Amino acid sequence: MIPLRRPPLEQELRDRLSRRAAALRERAAGAAEARQKWRRARVVRSSLLELLETVAPGITRCMYCGDSEGMAIDHFEPLVRAPLRAFDWLNHLLACSHCNSNEKRDRYPCGPDGSCLLVDPCREDPADHLRLILPTGEYRPRTEKGAETIRTFGLDREVLKRGRAHAYVRCKSMLRDYDGLCRSGEKAEAVEVARALEVHPFADVLYAMVRVVHEPGAPLVMGRQVVAALHSLVTGAALPYRVTLPAAREGGPPQPRELRHHPSVPEVLREAPAEDSPGRWARGPWSMLGMRSALVECDAVWGLERNRPRCGGQMETGKSPVGRWSLVVEGVLVVGVYVACCPLPSPFDLLVPVVVGVGLGSAIGAQRKGR
Repeated sequence: MIPLRRPPLEQELRDRLSRRAAALRERAAGAAEARQKWRRARVVRSSLLELLETVAPGITRCMYCGDSEGMAIDHFEPLVRAPLRAFDWLNHLLACSHCNSNEKRDRYPCGPDGSCLLVDPCREDPADHLRLILPTGEYRPRTEKGAETIRTFGLDREVLKRGRAHAYVRCKSMLRDYDGLCRSGEKAEAVEVARALEVHPFADVLYAMVRVVHEPGAPLVMGRQVVAALHSLVTGAALPYRVTLPAAREGGPPQPRELRHHPSVPEVLREAPAEDSPGRWARGPWSMLGMRSALVECDAVWGLERNRPRCGGQMETGKSPVGRWSLVVEGVLVVGVYVACCPLPSPFDLLVPVVVGVGLGSAIGAQRKGR
């Protein structure tokens, strides 16, 4: 799911909806009557469908799963619960037949205070409640609303997770092509690639990539070309949606903040302390403490804790193959950052990060096991 902008209605269509909604209120219509009136309003439904198709992600994709073609108008608040909202424009979303008929149906979970626990992509940013693990295509909830959204819309279906994982690979390939075309001066073909990315199925994958492009480890995980291309797309306003980054807030969902410029890997390397700088490894983002903090954040963003077994509420990191591989990745990242700062390291220089990487991995493993 990605944030969508609902356009204003034309006056003629607004008047038609108002008249039909007033008729339902006068009759105090129930769910059965409201559904019958809705089915008979073919002209109104056709006009609404055309308008929703212009709002939907990709090429008329479903506003919930982002994969299949959206062919039905879903009443976000079901008619069985709110029959008088049958012709309410703010209650209409475009959905595929599977999400509408097989997953959501008449479900509308609410909290103790009566507020809806489903994410409306036209009212809020779904990423404030959902976190997409890009390599696996898996959604994880940030809030209670996110958890209910995943369950109600079936966003954890295996076919969707595989589709998002493959979309991540395709997006990275297209972004590398886009970056290469821009560098070679082939602007026309670069624009075509950007347009293809705009209408690519699983638009939430590209949106999630843009949101994590500033996270620690993004250039190492996605590649410098991909990160540079994402910066270019956002700076050039080539994306069809407004991108925000999450800012953590205690006791609630993250609050969005505007996308800001972040130096690329070459720029960061140029700002790295010199070899003979006093306290080179004792301060700043290139210190061992700074790299350890960055690795912990990178682990949370990229989902390296996935599928680690838990026993009695504790992680068996050292006994899990996945846990061991996670520690190896963390050690390799430390070595990579060290080598990047020292283009011509001595044998002793290479030994230091290996020892530190092993120690750091053990410390992280012990910390996780103690959670």
